[in-house]
Amino acid sequence: MYFIPVPNVKVRTRPHASQSQHAGRMRPINKREAGVWHQTKSLLYKNLLIKWRTKQQSLQELILPLLLLGLLILISTLNPHVYYGGIGTMELESENYLPIKGLGYTPITNVTNHIMEEVAQELHMQDRLEMFANEEDLENASLYEPLGYAGVVFRDNMSYRLRFPYNQLPLPSDYTESIASCFSNSVNCRAANYWYSGFVRLQTLIDAAIIQMQTKRSVWREMDVRVVMMGQPGSVEVQKFPHALISIYLVLAFTPFVSFLIVNVAAEKERRLKDTMTMMGLYDIGLLVSEGGAQNHAV
Repeated sequence: MYFIPVPNVKVRTRPHASQSQHAGRMRPINKREAGVWHQTKSLLYKNLLIKWRTKQQSLQELILPLLLLGLLILISTLNPHVYYGGIGTMELESENYLPIKGLGYTPITNVTNHIMEEVAQELHMQDRLEMFANEEDLENASLYEPLGYAGVVFRDNMSYRLRFPYNQLPLPSDYTESIASCFSNSVNCRAANYWYSGFVRLQTLIDAAIIQMQTKRSVWREMDVRVVMMGQPGSVEVQKFPHALISIYLVLAFTPFVSFLIVNVAAEKERRLKDTMTMMGLYDIGLLVSEGGAQNHAV
């Protein structure tokens, strides 16, 4: 008996017109696209669960900034800011008595002798006026009166330099000194030492003697000097050390958040990568060896 093979024949039928119309109208009625709010809510719930399961990390993120904040408050309490009340404009009283015990000058010429004799006469220091051949001898003589000796070094007939003890005048580069002494008492203010040490008066008398010598006219009364200390409103002197710690605190306070965020994101990506490798039939040891080799190469 023989079987004759018969080819497969597919019979195609045209669908009914009413069936085609119903098929075109069919749409999924239960499908709902997830919005941004639903995704955010789900991810937020997931992150809250992770925070609840990793309580140690959560406590570190909360406690470490609070400890740093308490330390910052303690340091600020131990180093409070200093408030100074405002002062009004005041005129410094004139000092008739100069704290100068000796007065010397150099070099010795007819012009310098005439100028310094006029100055010594106005200061009533004729018996304490000394002349020196050079500046080195003047400095050596000042060592015997280190707190009350003033010197005048003439460069020419019109210019000169005043030499005073180092502790009686502020340095020209002294810009950062506290103004507390100026608020409490003008006598202890470093800026007023030019007036109370006799520096201004000695300079005024020398200038008047030079002008009189050049113009042949007396200007002693016209060279009267009045010094006024300008007032200023109240101010707060900020301590630099606690102020600098604030910048360090702002960095350290967010360190736990950033570090744990990086660790969690890296762990999540590594877990997903391991799942993908497992689905592909690969081994986890390959991932670990490759990451270790990359780190060693970078180091």
